[in-house]
Amino acid sequence: MRDAAHETHAVVGIAALSNCAVQLAPRDRAVGWSLAGLVETLEILLGPPERRAMREASAAALRSQGLYPWLAPHFPGDADPPPAAVRAALGRVVDWLSGGVSTALGEIEPRGLAAESEIAAPTPGVIERLRHASREFASRRQEALAGRGGGGDGMISDTLSADVPVDDDVLDLEAKHSSNAPVHNSRRMLVRKKRAFELARLLDARRVLAAKREALMDRTTVLETLDQEDVRTAVNAALSAIKSRRIGTNLLEITTCGAVSPYNRMLGGKLVALLLLSPRVAADYRRRYGREATIIRSQLKNARVVPDNDLRRWWEEAMRRSAAAVGWSSGADWPEPDPRPFRKG
Repeated sequence: MRDAAHETHAVVGIAALSNCAVQLAPRDRAVGWSLAGLVETLEILLGPPERRAMREASAAALRSQGLYPWLAPHFPGDADPPPAAVRAALGRVVDWLSGGVSTALGEIEPRGLAAESEIAAPTPGVIERLRHASREFASRRQEALAGRGGGGDGMISDTLSADVPVDDDVLDLEAKHSSNAPVHNSRRMLVRKKRAFELARLLDARRVLAAKREALMDRTTVLETLDQEDVRTAVNAALSAIKSRRIGTNLLEITTCGAVSPYNRMLGGKLVALLLLSPRVAADYRRRYGREATIIRSQLKNARVVPDNDLRRWWEEAMRRSAAAVGWSSGADWPEPDPRPFRKG
């Protein structure tokens, strides 16, 4: 980043943005992608009002965590809310988790693996069949790589249809195209294995969330229910599905950020950090990646999937928090980003 006002356009600082780490506990807790964060939020909100007020006073960071401010309006600090309000708030959480699972299931091609009725109302038998299919596809992939077979479906046809389509278009998204038949067949088996595994994982989450819905909406049983192993697995699967739609496209990580002399002595580093949240960066990112299909999601869907690459929604919130930290108000002096670079068409 350079100083346009300087006659030689001196370098102010250097910065770089990269893909985020998939697992980052403090970030996931702040955004709302953490089971531990959900449990902590509910423990506070469902506790006595005086304890809730004390925790808020001693831990102001709760207000910036994704789940707490989302649910806090249902729990006024000076009195216990009526049972109907508590049930509505907990139902909102369950619907959010179930919606994340449903959205993820809608992005998987189920042909040859599960019928629509089985996806709508999964049973333990259907889930175990998909897990078996995933193991079988993994085994067939190893056989194909070892040259011991042509990657046929063999035993798989005994338990489910072997007609699991994998188009060449989605395979060609990877820079691993090969004319070698065993390698090509192994890649098809890998995609089939991923689909069967994800379907089993998500359908199990759907089944558990549906079965435990009433317990999760009851303030006297929700925390105990969230401590059950099958529920924890289901909630983590739902949170992972919600996070996976954003982590690779709508969030970036600052990997390099700093100012050089003499700008480093006059808050140049903070300026560089704020410029990373500028509309120009978001527009350049969208221009570069806005039409690129994601490999894994396209293979699961068996069609090109171009994700939402808009950084603006997420970064505006970061800008507001940064502004509060340096003393800007949210009134007329707030430096609103120019929306024109983000308009479609």
